[in-house]
Formats: sequence, structure tokens, C-alpha cells
Amino acid sequence: MFGMSSIQILKHRCRRRLQKARRGFTLVELMVVVAIIGILAAIGVPQLFAYVRAAEASEAERMAAKIGEGVNGYAQSRGQTVAATVTALGAGTGVTLTAAGAGTLLAVIPTLKLATDAKFDYTIKSAEVSSTLHFCVMALGTSNAGFENGKVFYSSTTATGASWNGHMNSTHYITEGTASFSATTSENGACLDDTGAAQ
Repeated sequence: MFGMSSIQILKHRCRRRLQKARRGFTLVELMVVVAIIGILAAIGVPQLFAYVRAAEASEAERMAAKIGEGVNGYAQSRGQTVAATVTALGAGTGVTLTAAGAGTLLAVIPTLKLATDAKFDYTIKSAEVSSTLHFCVMALGTSNAGFENGKVFYSSTTATGASWNGHMNSTHYITEGTASFSATTSENGACLDDTGAAQ
């Protein structure tokens, strides 16, 4: 720097600053950022899908409860025996209501219709227990649901099992696991097992 004018010194300093500014990120810094993004994605994406499935399961829970109200209304309005109601509801084989707008339940209760974009098909199975109507509604995820063939259950009686929330069991659908039913059948309310059979 000896013998340089002040203008040359300033130019030299400016060039050095520009070279430092253009340097960019090192490979290690970039790898750390990529690793952090990967960790956040590994944690966040499954949680996001669980929230989406929980929202879809709430659709099935609402519709299953509406079907339950319709079945109870049908049973009360007909003035027929519980056995006759069970027979009308398909006894052990059950009745269905599909997202495609069809199903055997419509012949019994024509007012129950699904939205055109419904993500579940429903099967209702009933039984007579101590002269009382018991039924189980099973919602099965369609191909446009977040978990195809995932199941949500509604029991006409309150269930006390660990995976039940009163009348509802959506654990199988939200976790994409196997449907969990208590070994003690009385804890499953009106639903006997993961086929939606009524007890």
C-alpha cells in the first residue's frame, strides 16, 4: 500500500469488500440447512396428515350420528316391535348408505342422503338386546378419503373402551392402524368388532 494514492487505497478496499460479499455459503452451511429442513419435514408431514384425517373423521362422526338419529326416529315412529325394526334394518347383514347416493338404507329411511363429495360409505347393523334396539354404524373410507378403507364406528349405546369417545371410535382412521376393540365386549357399546357387527 506504500506509494498508493488515497483513491487507489479506497478502490483496493472496495474490491476486497466486494470479493467477501460475493463469497456465498459454504457447503457445510448448506448441508446444515438441508438437514434442518429434512428433520422438520419428517416431524411435520405425518402430523399434517393426521390432522387432515381427523378432520375427515369428524365428517364420518357427524353423519354416523345423523344416521343414528334417523334409525332411532324410524324405530320410534313405526310403533313396531324391536324385532321388526331389526328385520327392517337388515338384521345381521345390515343396510348400507353409499357416497355414490345409493344403498339399502334409503328404502327404509329415504331422507338420509349423503353429500355428493362424501368420503365414506356407511353400513348399519342392528340387533335386539334385552328388548332394546342396538345398532352399530361403520363408516368406511372411499377412494377419495385420506385413508381408503379406514373405519370410523358409531355405537347406539355409550362405549367405555379406551379407543372410544362416548359413542364414537375414530382411532383406526386417524392413526391408519388396526381398529381397536376391547376384549371385554361390553366396553364396545353396541359394536361387537371391527366388521361393524352389532351385539
